[in-house]
Amino acid sequence: MERKFIELCQKNGPCWHLYTPGKESDNIYRDKEDFVLGMNLTALFAGKFPEVTVYTFQLMNNHHHYLISGKLDIVRVFFEEFQRRLAKMLCNLKGYEIHPCEYGIKKIADVNQFRINIVYINRNGYVVNKEYTPFTYPWGANMFFFNMPISSGGLYSSLPYKVKRAMFHSHDINCPSHYFMQEEYISPLSYCHVKEAESLFYNAHDYFSSVTKGVEAYKEVAQMIGDSLYLSDNEMYSVLRKISYDRFGTFALTKLDSNAKYELAKCMHFDYHASNSQVSRILRMDIYDVDSIFPLSSK
Repeated sequence: MERKFIELCQKNGPCWHLYTPGKESDNIYRDKEDFVLGMNLTALFAGKFPEVTVYTFQLMNNHHHYLISGKLDIVRVFFEEFQRRLAKMLCNLKGYEIHPCEYGIKKIADVNQFRINIVYINRNGYVVNKEYTPFTYPWGANMFFFNMPISSGGLYSSLPYKVKRAMFHSHDINCPSHYFMQEEYISPLSYCHVKEAESLFYNAHDYFSSVTKGVEAYKEVAQMIGDSLYLSDNEMYSVLRKISYDRFGTFALTKLDSNAKYELAKCMHFDYHASNSQVSRILRMDIYDVDSIFPLSSK
């Protein structure tokens, strides 16, 4: 696997996790129409910059994640041009005052980091939106990993000119001839190198296990990029059971006394960025008690 990763970097260039900050950022995408625009612009600029290889990405309400390869200066231009066009179009179409924000970019050093970052990105939408799984969140390439391809909606090139203009609200509508549609936007399978990314996992079981069980790895990525870590209740419960056993000798959270629950509440809040309501639900503590411990936390 390490050899495969080295060969991939030699072919496509160094790998990077490019992201914008989610903390305290204003919303970029406020409705479905905005997300569709973001998806189509990602496709447009992936076509404009063939020197950049996109493996996966995810658009969130107020930030972005991309796992990509290429020379650093070209990768920066790719994203800066995308951000500039997106901000301009959202301002013109919706009146949003959005300015291209600062972004971070971390080099992926080895195959293990590549896998962890792919999984971290692909589950980002799922962990903050209970309506989706890591395989159904619609605003990224996550749904295509080790999943049957969604049927093509036809070639982009075959669409009427007026439809293309409506998609981009611009005369700049040229995309590679192989691009195809997925409902209202260009399918990420047209330009994301999903198969190459999949080849760095051992198999579908390996990927699924990483998506569902790699909590400590997600924590490391979140700390590295300054992101907030979000775990589902089931994930948080599994983590706490292990911590409880290591510290207090029992997996049964309900058997813990108030002092032990207080210690676990602090761990959830400070180490895993759990909300007050999640602390209350999992530890079965009164929400008013939790609010008094962490008065600045969101419920």
